Amino acid sequence: MGSIGMNTGLQALLTAQYALDTVGNNIANASTPGYSRQKVGLAAGIGLDRGNILVGTGVLAGDLTRVVDDLLNRRIVGQLSIVGRLDQQLQRANEIQSIFGDLDGVGIGSMLDNFFDQISSLSIDPSDPVRRSSLVQGSEILATRFNEVNAGLEEAQTSTKSQAEIVVRQINDLAAQIADLNVKINEVEGGQVTANSLRDQRQQMLEQLSELVPIQVNDSGPGGVRVHVGGALLVDASTTLPLELQVADDGTLAVMAEGANSPLKNLSGKLGGLLNISNDFVSDLKSGLDGLASQLILEVNRVHTTGVPGSGPFNKLVAATPLKVAYEGGVLGVQKLSDSGLPFEISNGELTVNVHDTVTGLVVKHTVAIDPDMQVQELVDAISSIPDVQAYVDDAGHFTMTSSTGHAFEFSNLVVPHPDVAGTFGGAKASIGTGASEPFALVDGDTLDLSVMAGGIPSTVSVAFSASDFAAIGSATAEELAAVLNGDAAFAASGAVAVAKDGGLFVQTTSGGTTESLTITGGSAVGALGLAGAVGQTVTGALDSVDVEIGGSYDGAGDEVYTLRPTGEGSIGTTPGLTVEVVDSSGQVVGSLDVGEGYVPGTSLQLANGLTASFGIGDVSALAGDRLSVEATADSDTSDVLAVLGLNTYFEGSDAGSIKVRDELVDDPSLLASSSSGSGGNNGTLLALLELQDRSLEALGGQDFGERYGQMIAGVGFEVGSADASSRSSRAVLESLQSRRDSISGVNVDEELVSLIRFEQSFQAASRYIAALGEMEDTILSLI
Repeated sequence: MGSIGMNTGLQALLTAQYALDTVGNNIANASTPGYSRQKVGLAAGIGLDRGNILVGTGVLAGDLTRVVDDLLNRRIVGQLSIVGRLDQQLQRANEIQSIFGDLDGVGIGSMLDNFFDQISSLSIDPSDPVRRSSLVQGSEILATRFNEVNAGLEEAQTSTKSQAEIVVRQINDLAAQIADLNVKINEVEGGQVTANSLRDQRQQMLEQLSELVPIQVNDSGPGGVRVHVGGALLVDASTTLPLELQVADDGTLAVMAEGANSPLKNLSGKLGGLLNISNDFVSDLKSGLDGLASQLILEVNRVHTTGVPGSGPFNKLVAATPLKVAYEGGVLGVQKLSDSGLPFEISNGELTVNVHDTVTGLVVKHTVAIDPDMQVQELVDAISSIPDVQAYVDDAGHFTMTSSTGHAFEFSNLVVPHPDVAGTFGGAKASIGTGASEPFALVDGDTLDLSVMAGGIPSTVSVAFSASDFAAIGSATAEELAAVLNGDAAFAASGAVAVAKDGGLFVQTTSGGTTESLTITGGSAVGALGLAGAVGQTVTGALDSVDVEIGGSYDGAGDEVYTLRPTGEGSIGTTPGLTVEVVDSSGQVVGSLDVGEGYVPGTSLQLANGLTASFGIGDVSALAGDRLSVEATADSDTSDVLAVLGLNTYFEGSDAGSIKVRDELVDDPSLLASSSSGSGGNNGTLLALLELQDRSLEALGGQDFGERYGQMIAGVGFEVGSADASSRSSRAVLESLQSRRDSISGVNVDEELVSLIRFEQSFQAASRYIAALGEMEDTILSLI
């Protein structure tokens, strides 16, 4: 009995000491990060049978275990990944918001508003040099801000990539340490001892790892854990498969695990936040900013290229964008426009080139067909075919246009101010025009007879039309008719000339004056030519032509040709009831201009769609077929070739990083195009530029510039607000989980002191018990 009692007392004493040591260790590590409270497992010893009496053997100390909730730890690990991602996104989003500068009043939005405000100011007085310079300088500031924001976004991507590389290295380092701890824990616990401190260290590293990247942790055998990231194995017992950051050709970041065939998907944690910011948020912002800048460049240049600067039409114009062309033996190769490295696309369309005679003031419009698949040399040849205009590509690849001496050119949608060059409307020459327009239904052998008085010499002429003179005599053109008439020796000798004009045929004397006259005397062709009513009527010339001047700016939606023709016979400003009707290209009468009695010659009358017409003194005749055509162009460059090549552009570049005001404009603001008609006081180009402020553009998703930029900034603000709210909410969840874990696994010093007193008392009681047993044995021995 004594041996059992002594053993029981000794076991109680040692167990109390073991428990006190554990309590002391807990108290010592109360502030140690990652430390989990430990406790000794106590159990009653197995009783011994002594004479049908089961005598207890005291207390047994079991395993020293960590007080942990594994499920709670797993939730904390997962929540740390979420918090790590959101914190990183919030930090980066705040940095990016500061790049745009809108909160500080220096954003692109306010500068866009200022750009259009300055255009509006200049439109009030296009000749004001101060306002011109102010607009150019403001545009430079706007372009520079685009450059700065773009550079800031690029730097954000670069710094994000650098930070992601650091995070990947940290992940690989932690993975190696976890694998090392797996080995150590296995070694320690192989001796039937629980490696509590090592497990705490591993748990702490797993939590550190989960802040960087989302992980899945599973047991891998005795004491070890297996860690997966995005479905890829990172740690397997004692080995690791490191991660690697890769940069794709488009700049996007991806993470590959060693031995994997595809990048990791749906990453969270700090690494996931960095990849999301770089690949999605910043990339989308940069793409949106480039799109906004690109459309601003293109739309402004579309308007500006067809305008005329304050300095007037051009004698030489060099494209800002160099072509990537091939030369063969010093000659341009067969490079297509579409393959010439241009920043924007050229469309099938037409380019109008207006050639000015700087001596006479006359303007001639020429139209060039543009095809993106035409060769560069074909474009050069097409432009060079225009009289008094030459084109070439210089050594640097810049498309260049020049004009002959005494001439200049521009690309506006001006209406030729003096369109009656041929004198078909009250001209000084005797003139008779066909009442019909091409095609003319002639038959082989038809004739036209006329009497001509030229220079006081009368002539009688009869011209026969042969089928061999026409491609199809039944649908003869005015050009073919004029060629046949002018090719007839008798007709040419009579002092007459045939002119094809706007689908009609005009027969005129070669000189003007009251002594010149024409009479259609007959012939079988008069019916087909619409001249039956003019047979026998003599038309004489005049001392002066009726000066018809077209003014204003055309604001129609599409190209149009207006034909002006008198409704009777008479003198401008004298004959009662004399009017000039205006007919559009569909044959509809769209206006009637009163030029009869009471009209003051030279007074402008409203023609149509913003155009005006004024008429000088002189005689007009409906019977003689007087008429003239006014060509109105809505868009003088439907191909965008000017904007794409960079001819007379406002901006250079193609995106937010390259946008800039054209160097020539910066050096000389007078080159800023303000006029859409070529006249000095016209502000049509400025008004067209101003309209861009509120124009919904398909390329911007149906929004205007301000709306598109506002959406971008709202997106940045939403990202910041959303990340902030989500971060605070997720962190609150994390703190709640950690608080719960602290209540389970953390060391409460007050509770440990209670345990200290309890086990101290147990130790003292065990000591007294052993002492009592000793006294009892001594007494028994003394009795014996």
